[in-house]
Amino acid sequence: MTEGEAEQLLLQSTGATEQRVSVLQTVLAPAFASLPKNNIGRLEWPGARQLVNRHFTSEQGWHIKGLEPHRNPNVTEDLLKKGRILGDMLPRKLLQPLQQYLANGCTLRGSAVLVAILEHVGADDGVASLPHLKASYRFNTLTTNSSLSDSKLEKVIDSAMILFIEGGNLSDTARHHLIRQKMNLIYPGWKKTQDFAHRVVRDFVQKHGNGSSLSFSGVHEALEEIGLRYGKFQEVDCLDMKSILMDMDPLRTGRVPLSDFYGRKDAWQFSESVEYMRSLGVLDESDSRQGAQVIISNYLTSDNNCLAKSKHQNVCCLHECDALLGAVEAKVLRPMASPTEVLSIVESISSASTPAPRILSPLLKEALLQIAGLHSGKVPLHGRLFSQWLHYAFPHECPFPQLTESVVSMTPEEWGQHFHRSSRATPWQMQAGVRAGHALLARHGHEGRPMPLPLPQWSLQEELLAGSADDAAVDPWAYALADPTSYTMAAGLAAVGMLLLVCAVVMRSGRNSFAKEDITADAGSALLKA
Repeated sequence: MTEGEAEQLLLQSTGATEQRVSVLQTVLAPAFASLPKNNIGRLEWPGARQLVNRHFTSEQGWHIKGLEPHRNPNVTEDLLKKGRILGDMLPRKLLQPLQQYLANGCTLRGSAVLVAILEHVGADDGVASLPHLKASYRFNTLTTNSSLSDSKLEKVIDSAMILFIEGGNLSDTARHHLIRQKMNLIYPGWKKTQDFAHRVVRDFVQKHGNGSSLSFSGVHEALEEIGLRYGKFQEVDCLDMKSILMDMDPLRTGRVPLSDFYGRKDAWQFSESVEYMRSLGVLDESDSRQGAQVIISNYLTSDNNCLAKSKHQNVCCLHECDALLGAVEAKVLRPMASPTEVLSIVESISSASTPAPRILSPLLKEALLQIAGLHSGKVPLHGRLFSQWLHYAFPHECPFPQLTESVVSMTPEEWGQHFHRSSRATPWQMQAGVRAGHALLARHGHEGRPMPLPLPQWSLQEELLAGSADDAAVDPWAYALADPTSYTMAAGLAAVGMLLLVCAVVMRSGRNSFAKEDITADAGSALLKA
């Protein structure tokens, strides 16, 4: 089977359209241009995975299982080769064509085709699930050959949305009706969700309906449209949560003391256990003077904030940082850029919490030069270090990038099943967290909470899409030549002295050597404060 034949089979079998592929090619083009490619100009699987995953996390809020960033890339690639990367999202007969289609890497069109396919199968796995839809007809004593309009159509849509959000036994009609009666209590946002779903269906009927009614297939297509729009609709709740967390971060560090997080009385959702948040990479415990802190952007984008869950994907908060990285990619259109180019672009980008233009701090400029010093004077746009730098440039939008194998992607339910304990903190644990924060404040007396370290958790441990750069060493001379201006030359030469100082600090603390390309968080802080 040729690549073209495999593509046609994939599109026809999943219902993805040529029109949608064309639109997606335009949307994905800047990110595709900036990602590193193989010797025939195609993305290898790690790059394709990031491109596809970023599209879904930023546009639909979908966390598709198998595309998560916190999964070993080699394991994921092995699953792809075995036809298991998407589980049973695709019919088994399509797994071999998919493998053949991606065998030599992903073109821009191939990336668009993959996104279009996953959009359709993802919608069918979520709100447009056929088993859920058929059950929704049964729950309302309707047959699937009925054409629905007005109240009957709305009742079926409501039933499908309840199953999407809350799940439930597909054969227990009495329980379903009980849940429907109490849905406003179970889920406070239910009325808004109903209004949103009904509005989407009304728009769909006007465009595609037979008069004012829809057939079973028409209702299914309307639910697919709801699935594609649902992530942006429920983002309002995520932004409300973000606003509450930012109110607890007056110094704009992107972090909230755990005691304040647990101590807020009107925010019922802030009750995850320390153990669960630590496993997600949501906690910053690098500064003992501050105590444990919740990283706002990590908390918002982790699997703990997924409202709707299905077998193959979760619908979670949108990733605001993807748009910011996309703005950089659209200007650079290459995998690497000079520090001066990056600074110029980032200083001109606005985020929801950071207006532009602005002048970045000398500390952030210095940190960017450190990254360039590891990569012959250039900044890789898709490495861990640049993601780390973006976190400090946009602390409320860009998550701190934990090392790939140090955290997990698990919903509260998955975590509880795996570790056999609740992901929620007990009232006693929450009170203990509040008391620990008060004890820290008391220790510092009238001075109050001490000022935070600059760039907490900063390290120079890189992870690149094409593989780990574990054999690269810190090169202060490359750092000096990262950008041939008088400022950066001087800063670069000063870096030699800084590194010697860090070595002295490490030796004094009993550490005798650096791991390759692994300046620890403490040493990194010393480097930046020197």
